[in-house]
Amino acid sequence: MAKGKRSRTLSETENSAIKRKRPSGDNHIVDHQGEGETSTSALEVLKQAGLHLDVNNQPNELDVDPVIFQKTLSDNLRRHISYPDVVDEVISALSNHIEDPKRFCWSLMPTVELSDSELVSKKESHDSAVRLLLGVECLQAKLINLLLEKLPEISTQDDEYSVVEGQTINMARLIISQMRWLDRLVDSKQLIGKLDEILSVTPLEVQREIITCVPEILEDQDHPEIAKLLSELLNQSGELTVPILDSLTNLNIPPDLLSDIRQSVTNTLDSVELDDLPVIVKFLLQSVSKEDAPDVVQDLRMKLEFDPNFQDFSSQRSRRLSQTSRVDHSVKSRDSITLTLDTIKSTSRFQKIVADAWIKAIENANNRDNQKALDIVVMFILHGLPSKKKPVESLLRNKIRAGLFTGDLLMSTFSHHSQVLQEYFPSILALSEVLLRSAEMTISCFASAIYQQAFKAFDSYCQQEIIGSLVTHIGSGSDLEIDSSLDILSSLIHTNVDKMTTYAVFIKGVLDYLDNLSFGQIRKLYTMLSILAFASNQEGGLLQDDMHIIIRKQLSNNATKYKQMGIIGTIAIVKALNYGKESSDEPLNSDVYKQVINLLQLAQQCCSKMPEATALFMDETADVIKTSSIHPQVENWINENVTADFQDKFVIDVDAQPLPKDSPISLSLQYALDVDNEGAIGISILPLLLEHQQNATKTDSKSCSLMSLASHFRLLRTCELKQNNGRLEGIDALLGCSLIFCHDDVYSKLSSFSLSEKETVLNSLFIAINWFRELVSGFASQSDAEMKAKVIKRLQNIIDIQDILKSTLSCVPNYVPPVSTFDSVDSTLKVLAATVQPKGKGGKHKKKGESSKAVAADHACANDDTCIITQQCNNETIDKTQDLKKTQSKEEQQSVDLSTYQPYFRELDLDVFTILDTSSIIETSHDTEENTIGKETIKIEPPQLKFLLDDLARKLDHCLVPSISKKRSFLKVSLCCSTVQFDCLKIACFAIDTDRFITFYIPYLQIGKSTKNAGFSQIDQLSSKTVAGRILQFLPSLCQHLDEVTSFFQVGH
Repeated sequence: MAKGKRSRTLSETENSAIKRKRPSGDNHIVDHQGEGETSTSALEVLKQAGLHLDVNNQPNELDVDPVIFQKTLSDNLRRHISYPDVVDEVISALSNHIEDPKRFCWSLMPTVELSDSELVSKKESHDSAVRLLLGVECLQAKLINLLLEKLPEISTQDDEYSVVEGQTINMARLIISQMRWLDRLVDSKQLIGKLDEILSVTPLEVQREIITCVPEILEDQDHPEIAKLLSELLNQSGELTVPILDSLTNLNIPPDLLSDIRQSVTNTLDSVELDDLPVIVKFLLQSVSKEDAPDVVQDLRMKLEFDPNFQDFSSQRSRRLSQTSRVDHSVKSRDSITLTLDTIKSTSRFQKIVADAWIKAIENANNRDNQKALDIVVMFILHGLPSKKKPVESLLRNKIRAGLFTGDLLMSTFSHHSQVLQEYFPSILALSEVLLRSAEMTISCFASAIYQQAFKAFDSYCQQEIIGSLVTHIGSGSDLEIDSSLDILSSLIHTNVDKMTTYAVFIKGVLDYLDNLSFGQIRKLYTMLSILAFASNQEGGLLQDDMHIIIRKQLSNNATKYKQMGIIGTIAIVKALNYGKESSDEPLNSDVYKQVINLLQLAQQCCSKMPEATALFMDETADVIKTSSIHPQVENWINENVTADFQDKFVIDVDAQPLPKDSPISLSLQYALDVDNEGAIGISILPLLLEHQQNATKTDSKSCSLMSLASHFRLLRTCELKQNNGRLEGIDALLGCSLIFCHDDVYSKLSSFSLSEKETVLNSLFIAINWFRELVSGFASQSDAEMKAKVIKRLQNIIDIQDILKSTLSCVPNYVPPVSTFDSVDSTLKVLAATVQPKGKGGKHKKKGESSKAVAADHACANDDTCIITQQCNNETIDKTQDLKKTQSKEEQQSVDLSTYQPYFRELDLDVFTILDTSSIIETSHDTEENTIGKETIKIEPPQLKFLLDDLARKLDHCLVPSISKKRSFLKVSLCCSTVQFDCLKIACFAIDTDRFITFYIPYLQIGKSTKNAGFSQIDQLSSKTVAGRILQFLPSLCQHLDEVTSFFQVGH
C-alpha cells in the first residue's frame, strides 16, 4: 500500500504540553555531571550536530533544521574515529538518559527550536529527539530495538501513563508512534522479528497499539510476512480480532493468503464479540474479489444471525448483567448492529460485486426455514442503491410469491430491530409504495404489512410520512391501490386509535376523492373518520362537526349517489359510538345521543320517497347491528322506529282478505308451508306490483316499497336475533307463510300478455327468489328441526322458481330485473344485464343460414330428372328440420343462463351453510283429530347441495384469490364433480387442524378486489382469515354430503 505524506509532529494536545517558557541564561546547556565520560562523549556528538538533551524536565532543543541535523549527525558518526563502536556508545548513552521516566517522556515529545535573536513566544516545534535519531540510518535499527524493549518494561511499572503539564500521555502509544511513517526502514526483517517477540510479552492494550500501527510502520514489501504473523495471532487470541483485522485491511496481501485469512475469520463469527462484528464484516467484504464474493457473502449470511437473539450475541455474559448494565448493553448492541449494517451498505455501494453477491445469496435461499431477518434488512439497504432498485423489487416479489417471506418474519424483523431499521426509512417507504401497486394480492398484502409494522415501530415523523403516502395511493385512481391503502389505514386506526387521531387531518383529505370511490370504499373511509371523531380518547370535536356537515349535505342532495353516501356515513357514526367500549351499559352523552338520533331521523326522512335509498339504509343498519355492538339506546330506537311497520306494509291475513278476482293476472296462494294453521298470513307480492303498475305516475305509490322487502326483513330478523339471544321464534311464521303470487297456468300463457304484464310477472319471480334467499339466510342457523326442514324446502322453492325464470326470461327481450343490491351503481347492473342478449342473435343467424341452404337445395333439384322424388325427400327433410328447430327453440327458452343475472339476487349469508350440518328430518302430518296420516323424510338432496356449492364457489372465487397470476381459489366450482378435490377437502379438514390450515394458507389468500362487487358487499366486509375459518367449519359436513353423492353413483344406480 502506498504511503501518504509522513507526519513530522505529534498532535496539538501533545504540542501544547511542551510549549511553555524556558528560563534564560545558560540553563539550556546539558549538564552531564554524574555521567560517565563515555556517555558525555556520545551525547557531545549529538550536541555538536545541534540536539541538546535537557535533564531539567524541559523540552529538548534543536538548534538547526531537522534535515541538517540528521545529515550532520550521520556524517559525524561515519567519520568518527571509533565508528562503528561510536553507534553503540550513542545508543548506550541514550539508554542511560531515558532511564529517568520524565527524561524519557521528553525525549518522545516534540523538540523546540530557539535562536538568540527570537523571542520565547516564537518557538517552533519539530519532531521528537527519538524520531529525529530514527531518521539516522546507522542508529535506526538499534534505537528501534531499544524502544521496543521499553514497552514490556513500562507495562509492568506504574509509569505506563505519564503526566506532562496536566496532560495524561499513553507512553506505549507515544513510543510506537515514533516509528510510524519513517522515510526508510533499514532492516525491516529484524523489525518484524522484534515485533513478534514483543507481542508475546506485552499486555493486551500494548499489543493492540502495536498491531494497529503495523501498516504505518512497515513497507509494502513486508506486508505478506507480517500478514502471516497477524493471521497466526488471530487464531490464538480472539481479543485481538479487531486491531488485527483493521491492520490486515490496510495491508497488501497475496490472494491465496488473503483467502486463508478470510476463511479463518469466518470461522470465528459464531463466537465473536458483538463489538467486534462491524470490523469483521468490513474486512470480509472489503477484501473480496469477484471470484470470492459469492462464497464470502454466503458464509457471512449463514454465520451472521440477525434474528431476535442477535442482540444477545454474548448471551452468557449478558445474563449476569444488572438492570442498568442491561440497558447499556442493549444500546451498545444496537450501535454495533447499526455499524454492521452501515458496513454492508458502504461496501455494497462502492463494490458492485458485493451487492450482486448479496442478491444472489438471498435468491438461492429457497428453503422456508432458511429465511432470515438479515435478508429483509439487506434488501431494504440495497433498494436504496439506484442501480439495484429493480433487481431487489423483482427478488422480493418472487420471495413473497413463493411464500418464503412471511408476515411473521417481517414482524420479527421490525419488532426487534426497529431503531436500526429507522435509518433506512426512505428506502423502506419507497419499496412499500412499489409493492402496494402490484396487482397480485399476496404482494400488496406484504406491502400492507410493511406499512403497518413501520408505523408501529418508527417515530412520529415516519408515521406522518406513512399516512401521507397512503393518502397519495388513495388519490391514484387505481382500485387495487385504493382498497389496499384503505385497509391499511383501517387496520392502523383499529390498533392505534390515539396515535392516528393526530393524523386525522390527513385522512380527512381523502373526502376530496369521494366521487372516485366505490360505496364499499366510502364505507371504509367513513368508518375510519367516525372512529377518529367519536371513539378516540383525544379531542375529536372539530372532526365531529365536519362529519355532521358533510353527511347532512349528502342526505339533502337529490342525487341518489350522494344520498347513498350520506346513508353510509350516518350508519358509520352510529357504529362508532360504541367502538372500543367494554360495556354498553354506560348511557350516551345526551348531546351526542340527540345528534345521532336527529341524523338517523334525517336519513329516514330523506329516503322515504326513494326506495333504493330506503333499502340501502336498512341493509347498512342491519349489517352494523349484526357485525358490531352498537349502543343499546340507539338499537332500541331503530327497533321501535324502523322495523315496526314491516307487517303493515307487506303482510296480509289470508283468511280476512280474500284474493281479488278482477286482477289482470290470476292470483293464488303459492309456496305455503303452514297450510293447516289458523290465522295464516301471506306476503303480498303480485298485488303490490299490480298496484304499482296501475299507479306508475304516482311517486308515493305503496307498491314501491317492494324494492325494500328483503332489506326490511333483513333488518327485522337481525334486531330479533340481537334481542332474543339468537332465536327467531317471534317471527317464525314468516318462514312458512305463503306468497300472493300468480297462478301456475300464467307461465304457459305468458306470451299472450302485454309487455308490462310480462315484466310484472318476471319482477314477481325475482322478488320471490330474493325473499326466499333472505328467509334461508335468516333461519338456516336456527337449531329447531322444524325450522331447518322449512329452510330446506325454501331452498327447493328457490330452485323451482329459477327453473321458471329460465323458461320465461326469453319472452321479454332486454329485460332488466328489479335491483336487489343497493350499494352499487345501477348503470353497472344494466350493462351486466345487456350482455345476455348476444346469445339470441347468434341463434337467429344460425337459422337464417340453415334456411338459405334449404332453398339452395330446392333450386338445385329443379332441373334434375329425379326432381319430384328428390323434392319429396327434401320436403320430408325440411319438415324434420323444422320440427327439430322447434324442439331446440323450446330447449333454448328453458335453458337461459341465470349466472348473468346473479347481481340481481340477494347475497346469501355465510350462516346459510350451517344447514349442511342437518341430518335427515322426519316430518309427520296429522289429520283434524291429530292422528298421524303420513311421514316424510326431509334432507339435503343433490339439487339443494349443488345450489349451495354454486354459491360457495362464487364467494370463494370472489374473495379468496391466490398469489399466482391465474387467480383461482383452492376451492372452485369443479369441486361439485371432482372426487379428487373432495378427497383434498377432507385432507384439509381432518388431517390438518383448522388454525394451522388458516395460518399456512392465509399468506397466499386475500380479499379479492373485483370490479364486479355487486352481490358480495357482506363478504367484502370480512377479512380473508375470517372467511377461510368460517368455510373450514363447514367442510366436514360438506365432505359427508359429497361422499353420499359419490357412493350413490359408485353403487351403480
